Amino acid sequence: MERHSAINFEKLCDICRVESRLFDFLYSHKLLIDFTEKCEHCESGTVRLVTDNHRPDNYIWRCDNRNCRDQHTICKYSFFSGSKLSLEQILKIVYFWAHKYPQELVIHETKLSNHTVIDFYNFCREVCSVVIEKQSQQIGGPGKVVANG
Repeated sequence: MERHSAINFEKLCDICRVESRLFDFLYSHKLLIDFTEKCEHCESGTVRLVTDNHRPDNYIWRCDNRNCRDQHTICKYSFFSGSKLSLEQILKIVYFWAHKYPQELVIHETKLSNHTVIDFYNFCREVCSVVIEKQSQQIGGPGKVVANG
């Protein structure tokens, strides 16, 4: 698997240029879930990724059973769920945030609104806070001395 630090902006743009490459990247980094399996709703159809031009990412997971046709966004249960931006736009904003690009530059480069960029920068900070909080361990405690360097 490719290391995150090995991805520069040019490489990210190259990944985003071809949908299949973008999806492979997102699946391999566990940023999207592959729902290709039996339909949870009808249990007789198979869920498949199909084109839906009404979505910002152009795809939706849909049951192939004509009597069911249960569907959900490609971003279900992911970092991307609930956004109206494309996967490419979100990845680029996250890249800019991770590399500390000023918001004014991101607004200029992406042509997105000030509000959208600020919201995503705040969302990235929130996600990091939640991860740190869930993975944090207490330092010190009864009978444990924490030395100050």
